[in-house]
Amino acid sequence: MLNKLECSKNIKHEYCCTIVRIGECFPIEGADRIQRTVVNGLDLIVSKTVKEGDIMIYAANETELNKDFLAVNNLYSIDNYMLNKDYFKIGQLLKTNPEEAKQLCGFFTSKRRVRILKLKGIYSFGFLFPIEFLINWDRRLADFVFENNIGKDFDLVNGELFVKPYIPDNVKTYTEQSKVSKDHKLNRLVDDSDFKFHYETQQLQRNINKIKPIDTVTITVKIHGTSAIFGKVMCKVPKKMSIFARIWNKAVNTLKLPRFLITNWELGQDTICASRTRIKNSYINIVDNKIIQPNDLWTKYHDILAHYLPENIIIYGEIFGYSQPNKFIQKQYDYNLPSNESRFMPYRIVTKDVHGTTHEWEVEEVYKWTTQMMELYPELKNVLYPIQILYHGKLTDLYPKVKKDLKWNENILKCLKSDKKFGLEQNEPLCKNKVPREGICIRIDNDPINQTFKLKSSKFLDRESKAIDNNEVDIEMQETCN
Repeated sequence: MLNKLECSKNIKHEYCCTIVRIGECFPIEGADRIQRTVVNGLDLIVSKTVKEGDIMIYAANETELNKDFLAVNNLYSIDNYMLNKDYFKIGQLLKTNPEEAKQLCGFFTSKRRVRILKLKGIYSFGFLFPIEFLINWDRRLADFVFENNIGKDFDLVNGELFVKPYIPDNVKTYTEQSKVSKDHKLNRLVDDSDFKFHYETQQLQRNINKIKPIDTVTITVKIHGTSAIFGKVMCKVPKKMSIFARIWNKAVNTLKLPRFLITNWELGQDTICASRTRIKNSYINIVDNKIIQPNDLWTKYHDILAHYLPENIIIYGEIFGYSQPNKFIQKQYDYNLPSNESRFMPYRIVTKDVHGTTHEWEVEEVYKWTTQMMELYPELKNVLYPIQILYHGKLTDLYPKVKKDLKWNENILKCLKSDKKFGLEQNEPLCKNKVPREGICIRIDNDPINQTFKLKSSKFLDRESKAIDNNEVDIEMQETCN
């Protein structure tokens, strides 16, 4: 008999469920039925019936929960009561006692989205529910020892998808990919390990315990744009085709005989560009031996930067500003740029030496490389943008009054959130428009795991949630949906 809570291969830990133990609960002024608690460093509003020590399930905000789970537990709102298991009983009560009928329902719409709420001036970042709700939906979990699995993330319950990132219905794709028959495609990458996508940036709130008092950290501004990756790695590079080969391939293509096509390529270092999730120029069209490359924002920067990239380098960064005249990459985030310009800010660089050993650059090294490139090549001054370093050093030196006890990490997190030098709940000073700062990023120097933690502002998350309410999605979500 199954009783498993598991992580799928493509799980995003920012958008999943977690088994948690409730800590201290705090009263909310003017509220009789609700209180505040903290889970994974995030504020959550819960019922007064919830007590410290309770084991519950946390669902992150901007996730979508399993429809049958919500139905079995009557968690759909009164406006969607027909989706609930007890819809008949609720419908009968609506005729005689609407208030009682409402009490039998939850607050979820048919979209099943967990969104940010703000009640009595307090933000609630997610949804907490008792483990009994999970067992009601899948009785096989009755024997699961939740207490032994505190902190466990999951998106699968007994192999069935339980939670996923919420994506609005009407998503328009940002760009069209070049359409070429699969038979006419040749993968350029020799070894997929040669070119890696950026690792998932974890929430600082959930990982604050990974930072120790002895650690030296670098804190940078989190720029609100779209992820981009540019590298020069070993690839299959097209060679010049003879006249005979070109004529032959055209004939073979016309006759639809792909196995007779002449491929003409060699191994060599070549440039690759990618978004967060997709390599843009990963294929050769073997009919004409040309690299398949869409005409989009990433390609624009690739065509510029390709001439300056040394061999065996991968540069990770953020493109921000405007994608085209008067069209923001991220709504209203102008970063003090003219209305037809954008910039690429490198925030991570990885290189490989002659022995095949990779080297992860420190943040300050990335900053120096960017500024040096801008000095050496004046034409890059309107292309590159240095990473904005806010602090470099030990957090014990930044906040010496915080005691090095069991609550050091928790108190450090509070300090970071409230420190005005990081501006987490202020408007972004780098922008002309009045928009909230997205947040900050923290990296531990000489970290063998090579990880980055992000701390987003409450105002930014609230703004993001309201945009999704209006089916407004950013460029990266569009890429995900494409």
